[in-house]
Parts: sequence; structure tokens; C-alpha cells
Amino acid sequence: MTVHANAPLTPEGRLRLCLCVDAGRPIAHIAAEAVISRRCLAKWYARWRTHGEDGLLDHSSRPSARPTRTSEGIADLVEALRRQTKYGPARLAAELERLHAVTVAPATASSCVAAQMDCATSTCGAHPSRRGCRGRRGERGSRDRCSTRCHRDRDSQ
Repeated sequence: MTVHANAPLTPEGRLRLCLCVDAGRPIAHIAAEAVISRRCLAKWYARWRTHGEDGLLDHSSRPSARPTRTSEGIADLVEALRRQTKYGPARLAAELERLHAVTVAPATASSCVAAQMDCATSTCGAHPSRRGCRGRRGERGSRDRCSTRCHRDRDSQ
């Protein structure tokens, strides 16, 4: 990302703001002058005190872990039941409850099925030269738009 050297909220600008706070000026006054929230400046100041200048770099807001992610075992059960029965998400959830005493929301069953349909590689492997099986689910030219019979034949094996 190209940023103007004198832009006020680059890491260098954040450092200048933190140095003002460190000099004893109130955070609220400095934040008002910089047209940012007091909370934002307090966060940058705390990061700067803890991690130095590296703490002023932009951070990803993506979580590092997903503790509520569906376990591999349940995802495998959903996939196996889907391959055997070809049921939709609501019926898959009901059958999992009935057969395995596993409570899964229909949306979770749907996402498990969708995840299994996404290939580990860029193509499905059944016919890599065809355009119809490329991309992620829902994108133009993805596997779910493929009109050939190869997936049905391969899935039944």
C-alpha cells in the first residue's frame, strides 16, 4: 500500500501522537486535534508502550482461531450421510440427530457440504481441462455450475 509520507495516520504519524501523549498532554486533546477517537489513540498508545514502534503497524482484524468451528468428525459425518442419501441440509441435520444423536443446524450442514465440494486444488480432478470446474463454490465457472455427469459418477464410487 502506497501512503503519502506526511499522511497523519501512518505508523510515523501514530508515533508522533504517542510521543505527545508521553510528553504529558491529555489523550483527549491530542485525539481531538488529530480528528480521531480518544479510544483509538489510547489503543495505539498502549500498543506503543507494550511493543514499541512495531505495535503501531496495522493489524489484521481476522481472528487467529475459530474455537466454535465444526469438528472434523461431524463434518465427515455430514459428508458421508450426504454421499449416501443426497439429502438437503435440513434433512441431513434431522437424520444426523436421529441416527447419531448429533445436533447440527441446517446452515452448518449446508456449509459442511459446500466445504466438501470445494476442491483442495484449483480443479475438481475429474476433468481438469474443462472450465466448468474451476474456482470456488458460487463463483462463475465453479464446480456447482458444471453440467457434466463426471461428478455424479465419481461421487458414487
